[in-house]
Amino acid sequence: MMLEIINLELSYGKLKALWGVTLQIDKGEIVGLIGPNGAGKSSVINSIIGFAHPERGRIVLEGRDITSMSINARIKLGMSVVPEGRKIFPYLTVEENLLMGAVTGNWNKRKEALDIVYNLFPRLKERRRQFAMQLSGGEQQMLVIARALMSRPKIILIDEPTLGLAPKLVDQVYDIIRRIRDEEKITVFVADQNAEMVLKTADRAYVIENGRIVMEGPSVKLVNNPHIVSTYLGI
Repeated sequence: MMLEIINLELSYGKLKALWGVTLQIDKGEIVGLIGPNGAGKSSVINSIIGFAHPERGRIVLEGRDITSMSINARIKLGMSVVPEGRKIFPYLTVEENLLMGAVTGNWNKRKEALDIVYNLFPRLKERRRQFAMQLSGGEQQMLVIARALMSRPKIILIDEPTLGLAPKLVDQVYDIIRRIRDEEKITVFVADQNAEMVLKTADRAYVIENGRIVMEGPSVKLVNNPHIVSTYLGI
Protein backbone atom coordinates (compact mmCIF):
# COMPACT_ATOMS: atom_id res chain seq x y z
CA MET A 1 0.00 0.00 0.00
CA MET A 2 1.28 3.45 -0.89
CA LEU A 3 -0.88 5.64 1.36
CA GLU A 4 -3.40 5.04 4.11
CA ILE A 5 -5.55 7.63 5.89
CA ILE A 6 -7.16 6.36 9.08
CA ASN A 7 -10.03 8.10 10.93
CA LEU A 8 -8.83 11.59 10.03
CA GLU A 9 -10.55 14.47 11.80
CA LEU A 10 -9.81 18.13 11.15
CA SER A 11 -11.27 21.40 12.41
CA TYR A 12 -10.70 25.03 11.54
CA GLY A 13 -11.47 26.70 14.83
CA LYS A 14 -15.00 25.64 15.74
CA LEU A 15 -15.75 24.48 12.21
CA LYS A 16 -15.43 20.72 11.73
CA ALA A 17 -14.03 20.01 8.25
CA LEU A 18 -13.36 16.25 8.31
CA TRP A 19 -15.16 13.52 10.24
CA GLY A 20 -13.34 10.19 10.51
CA VAL A 21 -12.09 10.11 6.93
CA THR A 22 -10.50 6.78 6.00
CA LEU A 23 -9.11 5.90 2.59
CA GLN A 24 -6.42 3.75 0.99
CA ILE A 25 -4.29 4.14 -2.14
CA ASP A 26 -2.29 1.24 -3.55
CA LYS A 27 0.98 1.66 -5.44
CA GLY A 28 0.45 2.39 -9.11
CA GLU A 29 -3.18 3.47 -8.77
CA ILE A 30 -4.96 6.61 -9.82
CA VAL A 31 -7.47 7.27 -7.04
CA GLY A 32 -10.00 10.08 -7.19
CA LEU A 33 -11.81 12.12 -4.55
CA ILE A 34 -15.01 13.80 -5.71
CA GLY A 35 -17.54 15.95 -3.93
CA PRO A 36 -19.17 19.37 -4.06
CA ASN A 37 -17.45 22.63 -3.27
CA GLY A 38 -16.72 22.83 0.46
CA ALA A 39 -17.15 19.09 1.02
CA GLY A 40 -13.61 18.64 2.38
CA LYS A 41 -11.56 17.62 -0.66
CA SER A 42 -8.85 20.23 -0.14
CA SER A 43 -8.82 19.54 3.59
CA VAL A 44 -7.94 15.91 2.87
CA ILE A 45 -5.13 16.93 0.50
CA ASN A 46 -3.83 19.58 2.91
CA SER A 47 -3.79 17.11 5.79
CA ILE A 48 -1.89 14.50 3.79
CA ILE A 49 0.88 16.89 2.71
CA GLY A 50 1.02 18.69 6.07
CA PHE A 51 -0.52 22.09 5.27
CA ALA A 52 -3.23 21.31 7.84
CA HIS A 53 -2.85 19.50 11.15
CA PRO A 54 -5.65 17.05 12.05
CA GLU A 55 -6.56 16.61 15.67
CA ARG A 56 -7.20 12.89 15.27
CA GLY A 57 -6.27 10.08 12.93
CA ARG A 58 -3.17 8.76 11.22
CA ILE A 59 -1.46 9.24 7.86
CA VAL A 60 0.70 6.31 6.78
CA LEU A 61 3.04 6.39 3.76
CA GLU A 62 4.40 2.98 2.69
CA GLY A 63 3.84 1.63 6.20
CA ARG A 64 5.45 4.62 7.93
CA ASP A 65 3.42 6.93 10.15
CA ILE A 66 4.01 10.48 8.87
CA THR A 67 1.21 12.20 10.81
CA SER A 68 3.57 14.36 12.85
CA MET A 69 6.23 14.89 10.19
CA SER A 70 7.05 18.24 8.59
CA ILE A 71 6.09 19.03 5.00
CA ASN A 72 9.74 18.82 3.94
CA ALA A 73 10.10 15.38 5.53
CA ARG A 74 7.02 14.13 3.68
CA ILE A 75 8.38 15.43 0.37
CA LYS A 76 11.74 13.75 0.98
CA LEU A 77 9.92 10.47 1.59
CA GLY A 78 8.39 10.66 -1.86
CA MET A 79 5.26 12.82 -1.67
CA SER A 80 4.49 15.87 -3.81
CA VAL A 81 1.49 18.16 -4.15
CA VAL A 82 -0.20 20.31 -6.78
CA PRO A 83 -2.20 22.79 -4.70
CA GLU A 84 -5.46 24.34 -5.79
CA GLY A 85 -5.23 27.67 -7.54
CA ARG A 86 -2.25 27.44 -9.94
CA LYS A 87 0.25 28.92 -7.47
CA ILE A 88 3.21 29.96 -9.59
CA PHE A 89 6.13 32.35 -9.13
CA PRO A 90 5.01 34.92 -11.74
CA TYR A 91 8.29 36.82 -12.07
CA LEU A 92 10.45 33.72 -12.42
CA THR A 93 10.88 31.99 -15.75
CA VAL A 94 9.18 28.70 -16.49
CA GLU A 95 12.42 26.81 -15.94
CA GLU A 96 13.15 28.67 -12.70
CA ASN A 97 9.68 27.70 -11.48
CA LEU A 98 10.42 24.09 -12.31
CA LEU A 99 13.75 24.11 -10.51
CA MET A 100 11.98 25.40 -7.39
CA GLY A 101 10.33 21.98 -7.24
CA ALA A 102 13.60 20.05 -7.14
CA VAL A 103 14.55 18.89 -3.64
CA THR A 104 18.11 17.93 -4.52
CA GLY A 105 21.06 20.20 -5.12
CA ASN A 106 22.63 17.63 -7.44
CA TRP A 107 22.54 19.24 -10.91
CA ASN A 108 22.66 15.89 -12.73
CA LYS A 109 19.50 14.74 -10.96
CA ARG A 110 17.81 18.11 -11.57
CA LYS A 111 18.75 17.94 -15.25
CA GLU A 112 17.32 14.42 -15.44
CA ALA A 113 14.08 15.63 -13.83
CA LEU A 114 13.91 18.56 -16.28
CA ASP A 115 14.31 16.21 -19.22
CA ILE A 116 11.44 14.06 -17.91
CA VAL A 117 9.02 16.95 -17.40
CA TYR A 118 9.94 18.53 -20.73
CA ASN A 119 9.12 15.22 -22.39
CA LEU A 120 5.70 15.26 -20.71
CA PHE A 121 5.19 19.00 -21.30
CA PRO A 122 6.86 20.03 -24.58
CA ARG A 123 5.03 23.38 -24.50
CA LEU A 124 6.83 24.26 -21.27
CA LYS A 125 10.16 23.45 -22.90
CA GLU A 126 9.30 25.83 -25.74
CA ARG A 127 8.50 28.60 -23.24
CA ARG A 128 11.11 27.79 -20.60
CA ARG A 129 12.78 31.23 -20.83
CA GLN A 130 9.54 33.20 -20.53
CA PHE A 131 8.13 34.56 -17.29
CA ALA A 132 5.52 32.26 -15.77
CA MET A 133 2.99 35.10 -15.67
CA GLN A 134 3.07 35.15 -19.50
CA LEU A 135 1.60 31.65 -19.70
CA SER A 136 -2.08 30.98 -20.30
CA GLY A 137 -4.21 29.54 -17.50
CA GLY A 138 -3.90 26.05 -18.94
CA GLU A 139 -0.14 26.38 -19.33
CA GLN A 140 0.15 27.59 -15.74
CA GLN A 141 -1.71 24.49 -14.57
CA MET A 142 0.68 22.34 -16.54
CA LEU A 143 3.57 24.23 -14.94
CA VAL A 144 2.47 23.53 -11.36
CA ILE A 145 1.96 19.85 -12.17
CA ALA A 146 5.38 19.69 -13.81
CA ARG A 147 6.98 21.48 -10.85
CA ALA A 148 5.52 18.88 -8.48
CA LEU A 149 7.12 16.15 -10.60
CA MET A 150 10.59 17.69 -10.29
CA SER A 151 11.13 15.99 -6.92
CA ARG A 152 10.57 12.60 -8.63
CA PRO A 153 7.83 11.61 -6.17
CA LYS A 154 6.37 8.19 -5.49
CA ILE A 155 2.91 9.72 -5.10
CA ILE A 156 1.54 13.03 -6.32
CA LEU A 157 -1.50 14.75 -4.75
CA ILE A 158 -3.43 16.97 -7.18
CA ASP A 159 -6.07 19.39 -5.88
CA GLU A 160 -8.76 20.75 -8.26
CA PRO A 161 -6.60 20.61 -11.41
CA THR A 162 -9.38 21.66 -13.82
CA LEU A 163 -10.86 24.59 -11.89
CA GLY A 164 -11.57 27.40 -14.34
CA LEU A 165 -10.20 25.58 -17.39
CA ALA A 166 -11.90 25.25 -20.77
CA PRO A 167 -13.15 21.73 -21.66
CA LYS A 168 -10.33 21.13 -24.18
CA LEU A 169 -7.74 21.94 -21.50
CA VAL A 170 -9.52 19.69 -19.00
CA ASP A 171 -8.98 16.77 -21.37
CA GLN A 172 -5.29 17.68 -21.69
CA VAL A 173 -4.82 17.79 -17.92
CA TYR A 174 -6.33 14.34 -17.44
CA ASP A 175 -4.29 12.96 -20.32
CA ILE A 176 -1.21 14.15 -18.44
CA ILE A 177 -2.48 12.52 -15.23
CA ARG A 178 -2.77 9.19 -17.07
CA ARG A 179 0.73 9.55 -18.49
CA ILE A 180 2.18 10.37 -15.06
CA ARG A 181 0.96 6.99 -13.82
CA ASP A 182 1.45 4.95 -16.99
CA GLU A 183 4.81 6.30 -18.17
CA GLU A 184 6.44 7.55 -14.97
CA LYS A 185 4.94 4.88 -12.66
CA ILE A 186 3.87 7.51 -10.11
CA THR A 187 0.83 6.90 -7.91
CA VAL A 188 -1.79 9.66 -8.27
CA PHE A 189 -4.43 10.96 -5.86
CA VAL A 190 -6.61 13.61 -7.51
CA ALA A 191 -9.37 15.64 -5.86
CA ASP A 192 -11.70 17.41 -8.27
CA GLN A 193 -15.27 18.66 -8.62
CA ASN A 194 -15.21 17.34 -12.19
CA ALA A 195 -16.61 13.94 -11.31
CA GLU A 196 -16.97 12.89 -14.94
CA MET A 197 -13.26 13.25 -15.69
CA VAL A 198 -12.22 11.70 -12.39
CA LEU A 199 -14.38 8.64 -12.97
CA LYS A 200 -13.15 8.31 -16.56
CA THR A 201 -9.54 8.36 -15.39
CA ALA A 202 -9.25 6.91 -11.88
CA ASP A 203 -9.11 3.22 -11.04
CA ARG A 204 -11.13 3.85 -7.89
CA ALA A 205 -12.80 6.85 -6.30
CA TYR A 206 -14.12 8.12 -2.99
CA VAL A 207 -17.06 10.47 -2.59
CA ILE A 208 -16.89 13.05 0.19
CA GLU A 209 -19.86 15.09 1.40
CA ASN A 210 -19.91 17.38 4.44
CA GLY A 211 -16.49 16.12 5.54
CA ARG A 212 -17.44 12.44 5.47
CA ILE A 213 -16.67 9.67 2.99
CA VAL A 214 -20.13 8.52 1.90
CA MET A 215 -19.23 6.17 -0.95
CA GLU A 216 -16.25 4.41 -2.48
CA GLY A 217 -15.50 1.83 -5.11
CA PRO A 218 -14.16 1.13 -8.60
CA SER A 219 -14.88 4.00 -10.98
CA VAL A 220 -16.63 1.69 -13.45
CA LYS A 221 -19.24 0.93 -10.78
CA LEU A 222 -19.56 4.44 -9.33
CA VAL A 223 -20.22 5.95 -12.75
CA ASN A 224 -23.48 3.97 -12.88
CA ASN A 225 -24.54 4.62 -9.28
CA PRO A 226 -27.88 6.52 -9.26
CA HIS A 227 -26.70 9.01 -6.61
CA ILE A 228 -23.50 9.75 -8.54
CA VAL A 229 -25.37 10.05 -11.82
CA SER A 230 -27.99 12.47 -10.50
CA THR A 231 -25.78 14.52 -8.18
CA TYR A 232 -22.43 14.72 -9.97
CA LEU A 233 -22.88 13.73 -13.60
CA GLY A 234 -25.99 15.78 -14.30
CA ILE A 235 -27.77 13.01 -16.15
